[in-house]
Amino acid sequence: MKALTRIFALALPIALAISCRPDQPTDPGPAYGAGDGVPGTWKQSSATIYDITLPVPEAEDISGYATIPGNEWIISFSSDGTYTVDQTGKGENPFGTAGTFAFDTAYYPTEMMITPTGGTAKMVNMLNAPRETDKYFGLSFEVEQCGEAVARYEYTFTRQN
Repeated sequence: MKALTRIFALALPIALAISCRPDQPTDPGPAYGAGDGVPGTWKQSSATIYDITLPVPEAEDISGYATIPGNEWIISFSSDGTYTVDQTGKGENPFGTAGTFAFDTAYYPTEMMITPTGGTAKMVNMLNAPRETDKYFGLSFEVEQCGEAVARYEYTFTRQN
């Protein structure tokens, strides 16, 4: 009788654990490629500047200023790898007025090469690789003086279309 009680005491928790497992979906939904959501129009929704010359970088959130109507960046990226700046924002400008962009890798991009028309190419870090359904997209880039990086800007954008 004791053996039967022990078996029951061990089997009951296992049976409960198996029966309480949530149902696994049979269809996980559509697959979205990383970075496939970049094409579209994006409006700046926040901005942060980091002083990277200090031993511990300090951040200054300038979103209140950068998102005043007329101060924000509005950029339209096309699926053919081109972009246009619909509204030039305040602050550093790695974009020019138009140009081309390319990802560092096709599957899991972490950086974009921004090449303004008639300008010099610049690598910018992607804070995220938006899918077609994502509403936010962020870019980060460094500013140099005398050949040395002195600040890092982070711009966050909200999808407009």
